[in-house]
Amino acid sequence: MAAPVVSGVGGLALSQWDLSASDLRLHLQTTAEDIGLSEGEQGSGRVDAAAAVNTDPGGDDGDDDPTCGSETATATVTDSLSGPGDADCWRYPWRLDPCQVVVELSGPSDATFDLYVNEGGGCPTTSVYDYRSYTMGSEESIIIDFPDASDDLYILVDAWSGSGSYELTIIEKGD
Repeated sequence: MAAPVVSGVGGLALSQWDLSASDLRLHLQTTAEDIGLSEGEQGSGRVDAAAAVNTDPGGDDGDDDPTCGSETATATVTDSLSGPGDADCWRYPWRLDPCQVVVELSGPSDATFDLYVNEGGGCPTTSVYDYRSYTMGSEESIIIDFPDASDDLYILVDAWSGSGSYELTIIEKGD
């Protein structure tokens, strides 16, 4: 049930701030409230509507948290999946010393494609992965702050239902 709440807060933040999709995700993550669980249990924390609307995404909020640089590197690949059970694994060599990477999947509207990512160690599977994004439909996104760039990034695009073409985009942000 968190997805509709986060979507609503994202809409409120966009009514206040002019942000790209990846910058909105980062803004929602950085303004989320830590609820005291591990990152694996809470992700970035609980979405905070007041902070998302009232905190300038480009301003200094007084925190000593490191910020991501303005240098970027982007790679995009287009391919297709033939149906359920079909999957593609992609290996991405780092181009920067990244402080953040955004992996975005855009696929057919009448299919459900899922996204899995490993920070090194080889191709993820649908049961063994470092990060995943799976919702109904084929629009998925994963944001990794301060990724481990000592090995390549591995990305799995998996067809849960349907078939068709997709576009996979990797956006690195560095200092």
